[in-house]
Amino acid sequence: MYDNWKFKTQVDFADNEVSAKDLYIKYTGFKPTTVTIGQHKEPFSLEELTSSRYSTFMERGLPNAFAPGRNIGVGLHTHGQQWTLAGGIYGEGAGDDHVAGQNEGWGSTGRVTFVLVNESNRVIHLGSAVSYRAPNGDNIFSIDSRPESDVTDVKLVDTGDLTNVNDYSLYGMESAFVWGPYFIQGEYMQMKINRDRGMPDATLDGWYTYVSWFLTGESRAYEFEDGEFARVKPMQNVGSGGFGAWEVAARYSTIDLDDGLVNGGTENNLTIGLNWYLNPQVRFMANYIHVDTNSNAGNENPNVLQFRGQLDF
Repeated sequence: MYDNWKFKTQVDFADNEVSAKDLYIKYTGFKPTTVTIGQHKEPFSLEELTSSRYSTFMERGLPNAFAPGRNIGVGLHTHGQQWTLAGGIYGEGAGDDHVAGQNEGWGSTGRVTFVLVNESNRVIHLGSAVSYRAPNGDNIFSIDSRPESDVTDVKLVDTGDLTNVNDYSLYGMESAFVWGPYFIQGEYMQMKINRDRGMPDATLDGWYTYVSWFLTGESRAYEFEDGEFARVKPMQNVGSGGFGAWEVAARYSTIDLDDGLVNGGTENNLTIGLNWYLNPQVRFMANYIHVDTNSNAGNENPNVLQFRGQLDF
């Protein structure tokens, strides 16, 4: 709008509920620097920042539980030909529970990325992020994770409510490599929780790595301005004399929510994926997930098979 202003309104209707996703305005007049005000994703984690429309798997890996995600705040983003730098200050997200008269939680997050190689079919991406968080006035904090399936509400690893949490810090490292039709991506994330009143501190962490192969020869697209991966475009669309793009992928992810008196459990997942991109806007996905958990609540080892048909425009 009016050359230098952008806005986005994104609303989700899943589970018969209405919830706000992206709700922001953005000023682009300081090119290449942009200023975003409102609810948007904090700059943390390559997998979190990559749109679910373009992600290799149906759901993000287990360590994504550490990513701050969307919150209301002010963010700055700038870039060069081989790097990006982003940061901001944030409160809580739209719709978060808040007790009247109680201080709101807040945080500050920053991310830097470098692209060492950026060619049409070869990319080497490296990045790092850090975030400082302070919980709301009751000083209670918890973290949990679904088994990489959002069609279930079951959370097999869960710290429960941790009391006397003064603040916590997040650290992330990320890398990705494109070599023709082959793709490798991985991240490590760590959370350091500081507690007062004699309660011991805790360190929790997780990581994932995955590989994919386009059987039809495509390469994953990269947007250096954002330090993120973008839409897959088949070399030949279905209906135009081609078979679309076919991709096979495998991911191993792990999360450890145990440390001292914090007993949230550990989980290791192996995911096998198959994607068929009929054209740039339509794809079908199939994921098989083998789950292996170890927690005080018991060792649950379910298997998940799920499918998705996706149209975006």
